[in-house]
Amino acid sequence: MATLLPDSFRIDLMVNQAEKTVVDALVRRLDDRWLVLPNFDLRWEGKDHEIDVVLLHPTYGLGIIEIKGGEIHLSNGAWKRSQRFETPDEQAKNNAYTLREYLDTAVPGLPRHVAWGVALPDCVRFDGMLPPSMQREQLLLGSEFDEPTRAIESLFTGASPLTSQQLTQVVEVLLPTARFTYDPQQVDRNVAKQIQDVCEAQVGALKELDANRRIYVDGRAGTGKTYLATRWAHRGVFDGERVLLTCYNDPLGRQLAQEFERYGSSDEDDETSGEVLAGPFLRLALELPGMPPVDFPNTNDSEYWSVRVPAHLVANWHLVTARFDRIIVDEAQDFSPAWLGLLESLLAEEGEHRFFWLADRNQQLHDRGFTPPSVDAGWINLKLTVNVRNPRDIARLARRLEDGASAPSSMPVASVLRGVAISNTDEAITATRRLIEEVTAAGVPRTDILVVASDSVLRDRLRNELDLIPADAESPSQPACEVANRAKGLEYRVVIVVAGDEGFRAEPLYVAITRASSRLYVVAGAQLLAELGVESDPTT
Repeated sequence: MATLLPDSFRIDLMVNQAEKTVVDALVRRLDDRWLVLPNFDLRWEGKDHEIDVVLLHPTYGLGIIEIKGGEIHLSNGAWKRSQRFETPDEQAKNNAYTLREYLDTAVPGLPRHVAWGVALPDCVRFDGMLPPSMQREQLLLGSEFDEPTRAIESLFTGASPLTSQQLTQVVEVLLPTARFTYDPQQVDRNVAKQIQDVCEAQVGALKELDANRRIYVDGRAGTGKTYLATRWAHRGVFDGERVLLTCYNDPLGRQLAQEFERYGSSDEDDETSGEVLAGPFLRLALELPGMPPVDFPNTNDSEYWSVRVPAHLVANWHLVTARFDRIIVDEAQDFSPAWLGLLESLLAEEGEHRFFWLADRNQQLHDRGFTPPSVDAGWINLKLTVNVRNPRDIARLARRLEDGASAPSSMPVASVLRGVAISNTDEAITATRRLIEEVTAAGVPRTDILVVASDSVLRDRLRNELDLIPADAESPSQPACEVANRAKGLEYRVVIVVAGDEGFRAEPLYVAITRASSRLYVVAGAQLLAELGVESDPTT
């Protein structure tokens, strides 16, 4: 019995019945010194070649067989099968020469003769003459496959033997082994590139709308609001405008400030004459020119930021001397009407008075009475309906929670979307540690990881026990850890959502999962994972 290569090849799955008949006969009826390679594809010098069978033998050398099934005729030197002209002899000869040239480059010193033949397994005899290009021993008829040894040996007449080393080299060249290095980071990069292309295609066109003076943009998480806000800020800079870009959330505000650091003040050597002041609203407002410093201690607690600082700003706003040509408010749903009114008062009298709001009322975790502006007041209202941040499966998960925006079919799926089932907070912390180790072991920088906790108590435990840091830390070197309301507007390559004993309310959970641009892990009780439809593995 001949040796079939590769050993995983399944003769029973061959579609072409004629080829299946010949290969089966060769494997079962030739001796074990023969090597049989069926359906061998070779690309050489820009052309594809399909070789039905390659045969190897230490004594008889190397050869190939072209197989044609069905009824076939030869008339006036032309082959015809089922009313179609065929050239089996030319195909076999060309494939033999191509295989020889290919092996010449890979196995130096290999004998150059490659035998070739044509097998007609459905024909039992022929009358007449073969074309001059072909000898009788190169034609294999169906009756000869009952005992093919003699016919195959005749086909290989004149072939040169192969040494054991040459035979091994030929097999290695025809059936190579290669190890491909899988890089999870490359998967993430591919996902990010596809998402960026979709985002630019679907949101980029809206950049031109900033010719209008009052624009309100409503869009769910991931629909490109912050992307659009930053593009509008950049356009203002290059138009020489004084731009104010702000939001309520500290971590997002810090990211915006970092993006526009080089435009902090006018520079005669700069390519633009515009300026951008960017940052979180309350902190930025305290630094505006003319605003007096606070005269009460900074307790950095809820009352300090929600009551005392806003009261100080309102009382002293008339002293602010800064003026802007373009003011952009991202995550405007977190602002009170009074705060928005204060910002509007900073528009310069001589400028274009451009005032842009971008909001998602489903992420209104701070209810300060925000209402969308009226069209009757001169506002243009836009609605973003397509998720261009999250991979398709993460966007689908968001829709289950809060009717999030759907992702287009052109969006990729997440590199990872997985749950980890836990039963208590201790297990949640252990699972989070394991996931961080798993992700960083795959080469993901620690600063590309965001952990979103369901409550501030769990957040503090995660920070303390896993050495995690706030998302707006000055010099980030570790994974960030926040609760959902401080994660709004942020985007991280890897997001680990962690539910404590009290679970996760729908609105914050929606915010949390839509932070992920490539990989999402949900650490939660089995019931929540089942409700989300997230496949999970147990803690270890």
